[in-house]
Amino acid sequence: GLLSRSDIIIHSERTLLEALQDWILAHNDTNSRTVKDLISRIRFPMILPEELFDLKFTIKIYSIYEKLFQRAYQQASEFHTVSLQRLRQHVNLSDSSYIPRIYTSSAWSYLYNSTGRYSVMSDVYHYRYDSSTQSSFTTAKHTSFLYTSQKMTWTSFFFSSAQQCRNSFSDCRFDTSPVLALLLQSYVDNNIEFQNKAVLICKNSYISDVLDFKNNFAAIPANNLTFSSRFPCDSMYSSFRYVIRPLY
Repeated sequence: GLLSRSDIIIHSERTLLEALQDWILAHNDTNSRTVKDLISRIRFPMILPEELFDLKFTIKIYSIYEKLFQRAYQQASEFHTVSLQRLRQHVNLSDSSYIPRIYTSSAWSYLYNSTGRYSVMSDVYHYRYDSSTQSSFTTAKHTSFLYTSQKMTWTSFFFSSAQQCRNSFSDCRFDTSPVLALLLQSYVDNNIEFQNKAVLICKNSYISDVLDFKNNFAAIPANNLTFSSRFPCDSMYSSFRYVIRPLY
């Protein structure tokens, strides 16, 4: 089902839980086995302890499924308070509960708004982005509460041409443009890996596609119409979101 997937693009896991509650209440279906299964697919370890505490008083379905929530809260509490070394002895950290989805909150992402223009020649659209830029932003080291005070500094790059990327990085070997780059400027913990994503946004209204950052780069085809996207963009992308996804 949808809630089993890690490629859901959502503001936060709390937002997903609140949306699920709205669906449950709208369907007036608070006692079915299906609903219990859906709640169990919420990744409670991805919600910080203070938010979990607040949810006890704001989520209307908490009292209906109190035992289910209590088990989920215990799992989240262990994730947020027990050291990685101890967790690895008793917990399967590859379980989906401990894998972040694609969170677009400012805590885990940075949004770059591009500028550019296009022209039409022989019924073919040609798009040109006007500039290249770089920005820095910070995230926590990991989704675990143990790391919330440890900040990681990231530098995001937007190259309007592949040549600019190659001029800046010797390992940038792309012929298409634009190119996105995402570099970690802080100390790398060998216990943590990052599976970061680039979210392509069209016309400031919908997500056209998601790319993996591979070796710090994500290359975007120059002609959006030929890109094998599920939701093709018939103009230049209006913005790009750099999403950080830390995993043990």
